[in-house]
Amino acid sequence: MYCNDAAEEVLDCTATDAIGQDVELLVERSRLEFDTEDALAEIERGDHVYEVRTSPITDRRDQRIGNTLVVHDVTTRKERERRLAAQRDELETVNDLNAVLRGVNQALVSALSREEIEAAVCERVTEADLYRNACIADLATWTGDGNRWTVAGDGIEDTPSPPTIETLEDGADTTSAIVPKVDEEDGTWTIVPLLYGRTVYGALGLYTDREHVSDRERSVLSELGETIGQAINAVETRQLLSAQTVVTLELECTDETDPLIAASEKLECAFDLEGVVPAGEAGPLAYLSVSGANAEHACETLADIAASSVSLIRSGDDEGLLEWSVTGDALLGSLVDHGANVTKARADGGRAKYELDIAAESSVRTLVETLTERFTDTHVLSKREQTTDVDRRTLPADHLEELTDRQRDVLEAAYRAGYFNWPRDADAETVADSLDIASPTLHAHLRKAQDSILTDIFDVDRER
Repeated sequence: MYCNDAAEEVLDCTATDAIGQDVELLVERSRLEFDTEDALAEIERGDHVYEVRTSPITDRRDQRIGNTLVVHDVTTRKERERRLAAQRDELETVNDLNAVLRGVNQALVSALSREEIEAAVCERVTEADLYRNACIADLATWTGDGNRWTVAGDGIEDTPSPPTIETLEDGADTTSAIVPKVDEEDGTWTIVPLLYGRTVYGALGLYTDREHVSDRERSVLSELGETIGQAINAVETRQLLSAQTVVTLELECTDETDPLIAASEKLECAFDLEGVVPAGEAGPLAYLSVSGANAEHACETLADIAASSVSLIRSGDDEGLLEWSVTGDALLGSLVDHGANVTKARADGGRAKYELDIAAESSVRTLVETLTERFTDTHVLSKREQTTDVDRRTLPADHLEELTDRQRDVLEAAYRAGYFNWPRDADAETVADSLDIASPTLHAHLRKAQDSILTDIFDVDRER
């Protein structure tokens, strides 16, 4: 019978067209309650949400002759409520996920092989209600060139197949590499790369019936991927150090994207690897002897090409010693990240040869595929399996059993840098900076390491 200007906007018609029409033509009547005093309902029209209050109109005999509809636009309030509800759900999901990750971390501590790590992760993740199932595989499987899946969860046969990853290269940024995909059944696959440094060991796939995976959840999952990658690297390194048999590979590379090769070609000189120190979170430190070029010039050239820290330890006539903070952009860095023990490396005039040991249980194929994909001109010259009963570290094992891993790393870094030479090639501050630790911390590690070694040598009967 009547509508004002605001009602015309809500109904999207003029008062002339609306008056006299059945209300059902304009408003869904089933959502309204005309028989209740002061009833309240919500209706949606387009992108807006309206709160509609209906009240009866009566005549002087108290007979109902119609109804009034008072409409308020509550779109902003509803959006705010939806945001708060989504944030609350997101927080609950992340809290549940963190609880799951605590169980995963406990499982990783006791895992003795990569297979145990993969099985433990999939089982622990699917024990909660966050994900229907989980699967882990290496890159070859994810790209469709292999079939080495580890799977866990309920209703696997009813779950859509995980998406194929076209590229997930070494060095991929963790967060951006996580791939969410909403499939036809409104579920979501989230693919999380398993990273250690710039090495991608594979990916973890998680399927959930939820239609959305929040940025906060993605961030937590990226940390999970890095934790799994670190666990895989630690297991493979431990297998290498304790293995009775190892696979020895000899590689040749002429790929100029490798900084060491590019520098040797540019300077027409040779770089020989003297040793590698893990150096913890700062990444591995490689000690390179230079021949055929001015060491200071070689230091500057390698630093420019590698875009990483290179320090001059010793300089002489057309020779010297460099300390290089290796990253995954170099073939040497990729080898170390994969847990390989590089026993020899030489880059000479644009061509490099590497000799390395890998635990027999490790996937040689995965390592070679990763290297040849990143450094195209890389070839395997030889592969042989041999038994060994010696410690694979550069330093002899007899007097190192009482040292912690950190003490070993600090001791070797100081030795390689020439800290124990007289006169010293590097002072304590220089060695500490290369390891990204404070000078007093360096001295503390060195004193404890020296005390342990000297005790083993001079006081074998002393109980410690």
